[in-house]
Amino acid sequence: MIKKLIAFVLIATSTSAFALSTGPAPDGDPKTVATKAIKEAEHPCPKVKSAKRNPDGSVSAVCSNKEDYRVFTVDSKTITMRCSAARKMGVSGC
Repeated sequence: MIKKLIAFVLIATSTSAFALSTGPAPDGDPKTVATKAIKEAEHPCPKVKSAKRNPDGSVSAVCSNKEDYRVFTVDSKTITMRCSAARKMGVSGC
């Protein structure tokens, strides 16, 4: 799933090829990790209602406004992807 998101971002934002290293969300309690990442990304989320760590190490979170997010890293930088945006781009499974 993370690799699909990264592949789409690369295609959408770059014409040159380069390698990115994807990884798990930062260590810690999933709800705490998601709350911090969503806030830092300035996404609309009044409160993280639930969050879970996925088998690939990313974190899936659902906010009180029903927006859902995926948190992971790319080259050690924390990335927060709004799943509704991913779905609009044709990426499923967020």
